Amino acid sequence: MGSRDILADTREPTQATARRLPLTGHCATGLPGGQGGGPMEAIGTWGEICKPEPVSEDSARWAAILAGWKTETVRWANAAMEDGDHAELRAALKDLQGWTELQQAHAAMCEAKRRKTIRIAVTGHRGKRFDDAEAVKLRIDEVVGQVQRKHPGARWLHGGCWGVDLWAGEAALSRGAEIGVYLPSLFAGFAGRWPERCQRVLSRQMLKSAEMWIARPLYRVENYAIRNRKLVEAADAVIAFWDGGAWGGTWQTIRFAKEARKPVFNALGGWRQL
Repeated sequence: MGSRDILADTREPTQATARRLPLTGHCATGLPGGQGGGPMEAIGTWGEICKPEPVSEDSARWAAILAGWKTETVRWANAAMEDGDHAELRAALKDLQGWTELQQAHAAMCEAKRRKTIRIAVTGHRGKRFDDAEAVKLRIDEVVGQVQRKHPGARWLHGGCWGVDLWAGEAALSRGAEIGVYLPSLFAGFAGRWPERCQRVLSRQMLKSAEMWIARPLYRVENYAIRNRKLVEAADAVIAFWDGGAWGGTWQTIRFAKEARKPVFNALGGWRQL
């Protein structure tokens, strides 16, 4: 059921609700909603960080309707209990049950929308490994453009390293696409010794990311494997820019993708499913 269908079903309150809930009509005009948590919220033992999924105007409006409905119905139930009015209390509890069912329907709708976002993980070497880095940048831009034309809502996930990861992030952002940044550690330990211009690119992408995840707060070499596995788990498909060498993080990410039975392609110099 789409958001418009759900909203249509709630425009007419029950007779009992209309008698006791003068604010329901006000809520339906669109109160502000979906503000909690700040721009970024830390989650999990190792500081997984993510932003809330972008909320559409209809979804935020509907969340506000539900919040207003619940608040006023609880007040109604409390008043009925204080008055000893069992008929009113039964009506209020029935209304709360309806709220619960619609809340579940709204959550299912949001989850279905989230799953429509195709999540593509990008993996590849650092810039110094390529003989012609500029050619690789152009190839990445071409690949991102091709995929975006076919899947305009794609979200591009990468591991935050200087080279293919950040080049892909720049190509995606330049087309208005969403990105997700998956880091092996907090910024200072991971990128603190990079050239300043490279740090600025990563910082900007972190700020613009739709989601962000950090393996562990302190930098350790083993964090890369944790990050690479998580990157694969989060993706629907993996696109690699791989020179064929059977070592390093790109090769490890490809192996993780194949173990997880995720589609994985090498896009360096053409398209080839691995």
